[in-house]
Amino acid sequence: RGSEQQQQRQQQRQHGGVACGSPASGPPPTPPPSGVGRRGDPARGSRSPRRGDERGAARAGAGGGGSGSESEDDAAGGAAASRGPEAGPREAEAALHPATRERLRRLTEEGIVARGAFDAESLAALQALSPELQDRVVAYLEAERVFLANSRSKSGFLVAACDRARVGALDAKGIGLQDPWRPLLLSVAVPKSSQVELVPEARWVEQHGRDPVRITVDVRVDKQVGVDSISLAVLPTQPIAAVKACLAAIGVKLPVHKMKLREGTAGFLKNDRTLAFYNIKCGTLLHLAYKTRAGVALRRDQSVQ
Repeated sequence: RGSEQQQQRQQQRQHGGVACGSPASGPPPTPPPSGVGRRGDPARGSRSPRRGDERGAARAGAGGGGSGSESEDDAAGGAAASRGPEAGPREAEAALHPATRERLRRLTEEGIVARGAFDAESLAALQALSPELQDRVVAYLEAERVFLANSRSKSGFLVAACDRARVGALDAKGIGLQDPWRPLLLSVAVPKSSQVELVPEARWVEQHGRDPVRITVDVRVDKQVGVDSISLAVLPTQPIAAVKACLAAIGVKLPVHKMKLREGTAGFLKNDRTLAFYNIKCGTLLHLAYKTRAGVALRRDQSVQ
């Protein structure tokens, strides 16, 4: 048994601990002094002086010097409170055109915008525009009411619309902005030819009868004919294709499908229309032209060599 106790003591010395049930070695620990924490800091219960007490002396030393300014601020605040927060927008809205003010009120009644949603700055921007531009801006708000209702700032939406209207970019057509290219385009534009009012074919036949009409065709486009013009007697009910066939029968070498007949007033004549349709009477001069194929004159050789 003595050997077992010696082994236990050796194990205690090696591990530096105390076995269960063995008496603790060394003197008992001394308690910390009063007022000192576990780490030697002062006790946490002690209270530091309040900051309010430190600032109190400074305020007291300042004296009553600021009482005058405080009274003035209070008076100004009371005046602003008496007017109310909506006094500015109401005054700006009252200065608008009556028709514009009524349309804005209608938007409020429909629930698109809340009452007082437009501030004084946005209403002043709208008031600065001309009555015509104000009408256009309000029309834009009515047309884009979905975007206006979902916008985060109704006043910002109105100010942006006024800015765009001022530069003529409110819509695709442009408002209040003159096109810089308009004078140039008008200077080089070709005047549009007046429309030809033709008498209906049936009425023309009733007025002039069904007797053949003598017309003259300018055939100088065909050098092989040898003459400048050819006279033809054609019924007014015959189509233009029959006139081309007569020219080919007389001796014009142009292919029929390459012939074009042009009249000074009606322009180029279509094959399926009659002379009475174009109100052609005796003595009318027609010009023969050669129909050319559209596209390039010379085609590049794309054959593989």
